[in-house]
Order: sequence, then C-alpha cells, then structure tokens
Amino acid sequence: MKKNKKNIFIYFLEMLIVFILIDSVITVLPSVITNNITYYKYGTELLLEIIYAALVLIVMLLFKNSYVFTAKKQKFFKSITLGFPMFIIALISLLGSLSSLGGFNFGNFVNLLLLTVFIGIAEEFLCRGWLQNEFIERYGDTKKHIILSIMFSSLIFGLIHFSNMLAGQDLFTTIIQVIQATSAGLLLGSIYYKTKNIWAVIFLHGVYDFCLMLGDLNLIKDCTYTLPNLPTSIVSLISSLILIIYFVLSGVLVLMQTDLKEKSKKVKDTSAVVLALIITFSCNHQGPLVL
Repeated sequence: MKKNKKNIFIYFLEMLIVFILIDSVITVLPSVITNNITYYKYGTELLLEIIYAALVLIVMLLFKNSYVFTAKKQKFFKSITLGFPMFIIALISLLGSLSSLGGFNFGNFVNLLLLTVFIGIAEEFLCRGWLQNEFIERYGDTKKHIILSIMFSSLIFGLIHFSNMLAGQDLFTTIIQVIQATSAGLLLGSIYYKTKNIWAVIFLHGVYDFCLMLGDLNLIKDCTYTLPNLPTSIVSLISSLILIIYFVLSGVLVLMQTDLKEKSKKVKDTSAVVLALIITFSCNHQGPLVL
C-alpha cells in the first residue's frame, strides 16, 4: 500500500524547527558545560568521562563493533523492564539520598546528571558493547562459553573500579565496590545479551549511579572519604553481601529466560585489541562511583 505523503510545507516547518533546536543546543550547551566544569562539583570528573566515552566509542568503531548500534534489538522500554531489580535498589538509594541532600545546588545537579550519563555511556560501551561482544565472538559458541564471556566482562567491569583508590577511597570500600560492580555487571551483561539494546543498559547504569550519588551532591569533595569504623564496616559488609546475591540471582533469572545460542561468526583479526584495552583502562581515572 502506498503511504500518504506529508505536505511539503508541513515537512519544511518540521525540519526547520528540528534544525533550530539542534543549532540552539549546539550553541548553548558548550558554554553551559564549560561554566559547570569550571565552577561546580564533578567538573573535572565530567570532562574526563566525556573524553573517556569518546575514546571508547572510537576504539569500538575501529575494531568494527558498529553492529552494537545496528543489530536487531528489543525495544527500549521492554528492555529496561528486565532491570527492575536495579530500579528497586535505585529507588531505595534515591529516598536515602533525598533525606540527606540538604540544600539544592543547580550547577552541581546538572554536573552530576551529565556525569552519570557519560559514566553509563563509557562503561557500557566498554564492558558490554565491546568486551562482552569480543569474548562472545571468540568463545561464545556454546552455552558455557557465553556465560563465561558475560562473567569475564563483568569481572573486568568490577576490577576497573580499583582506580577509585587513586582518588583517595579506602581499600575496604573499594573492595566492596569492586565486588558489587561485578555482580551488577552480571545483571547488566545478561540484560544486554538478551535484548542486544546497549541504550537500555546505559540508561539502567546511569539511573543507578545518579540515585546513589545524589546524596553527596553538596558535600565538599575532599571530605567525602573517611575510614569506616568497625560497626559501620560490618553493616556495610552485610548489606553489600545481600546486594551482591540479589544482583547475581537477578542476572541468573534473566539468563534462564534467554536462548543462549550464538551464531557462528568469523573472528575479527584484532591483534592490537590488548594494547587498545590497556590504553583505554589507563584513561579510567574517575572519581568514586558505585558502578
């Protein structure tokens, strides 16, 4: 059946509005970001995360992983429903963050929002869009190897959070964070494998981090790190163990609902991938993040 064509004048007006909006954003956004980076919290972290996200995207495209964006995928809203376990934890964290927020600083808020967006983009492009796909392309011809591919990419996702010690975070908190990130990575990796929707896991990741970090919005950066006392450490350890089990079981549940079959693919000759990984990881000097 032949589709009805839009009136050319209406189409012209629609395109004019779109381009005016795009031009306005391009004109205003750089100055807003520059101002926020200079005068508000998370400015340095935001700049580094933007660069890191761009670097990971370039490396993905250089190693011919553009299918991450073109592959047939589940719809976005259907995909994020699989992340319901993360939404529950995010909501609980959000309520706690709001109770300790105090005053509201718009510049800090915008920086935090942008930072968590680019954290989601950079880390999901790296660990799901690139690493998980690389593992599966090489070893994912069986159910066992697909699961191992998801596990190994999640483990790397967790281990890169050791870089938070460079920002002054104590060893105990960092180890807990690494294990939590690994378990959350299992859930995100399972969701990505099932849906093939990279934007869904980016959204889940960003929302989760935003809800957890919101409570620190108005804290002075250099005062956020203190060594936990024994009671605090015990409570933190128990709650972390519960959270880890929760994420792992949620990921297993997603995989149980997934057909773990991978079509045979020609493995790309990317002998320089290890070097690229090292370069990419070396640029990951971000602040203290839960994921």
